[in-house]
Amino acid sequence: MKRCTSFLFLFSTIVVGPAWAVNTAGLVIRNSTGEVITRCVEFEEESLPLTEILQRSGFPKVLSETEQGTFICYLHNDGQTDPTQCPGDPDEPTWNLYRRIGDGWELLHTPISAVTAVHGDVFGFVYGPPSTGTLPPDRTFADVCEIVSHAAVVIDHSDGRRVVRVVPFHGETITGIQLLFRSGLDVVWRDFGWGIAICGIDGEGYPSDTCFGDWDDPFWNFSILNSEGVFESSMVGAADTIVREQDVHGYLFAVWGVSQPPISRVEVFRQTSDVSFFNAYVR
Repeated sequence: MKRCTSFLFLFSTIVVGPAWAVNTAGLVIRNSTGEVITRCVEFEEESLPLTEILQRSGFPKVLSETEQGTFICYLHNDGQTDPTQCPGDPDEPTWNLYRRIGDGWELLHTPISAVTAVHGDVFGFVYGPPSTGTLPPDRTFADVCEIVSHAAVVIDHSDGRRVVRVVPFHGETITGIQLLFRSGLDVVWRDFGWGIAICGIDGEGYPSDTCFGDWDDPFWNFSILNSEGVFESSMVGAADTIVREQDVHGYLFAVWGVSQPPISRVEVFRQTSDVSFFNAYVR
């Protein structure tokens, strides 16, 4: 009998460790359209199962647990969202798993539950038929994890007080919820199953059990800064957004329909960073 578990919604516990005291492993993903995304995952343990590395990455995913082990069904906008249909026919497209060895990629003929990650590892995931031989892009550990990116959060309180935090992180991408947690601000949140709701930030808002207040009450509106320095309301939650170098996320505590005051990227990034590195992840 197959036991199937979906991890499309990943966040339930925040763990924050000491600054800079982290190990890192890289993930390189190529989906069926050729789109490539990378992420560097931080951890304090000497080693971790690859399933846990994926959990901490924040990528939306669906995993299937079978008697043979755990398999990836869905990852980064591609794959099979129904875990009961995964793994399917051997000739059908699937998520092929690779480990970076020296200057190349080695195909791993094992479920991800049989793989352990240590500091310096890089794993590749390619969606397609097993027989095509398509490799992950040529990304090394240095390419994925030995770069430092900076993004920011802008918090606008109901009394007009504005808090700006520039946050460094290893690698090219993190999620919006990881960015907020790494800002060092106090965050109250709630997992509704369909996603993560932000109830309180920096001492303003609601407890998790009454996260949004009443219908006419103010709440934490989530926006993303565009190229003109204007905040645009996001169509998805912070947990489902991808953060890259010099992205800016905005949070405004107000009633629906109020626009967050603009800000320029020059104002935001006038200093490289005002937040220490956190080994912060959610699982």
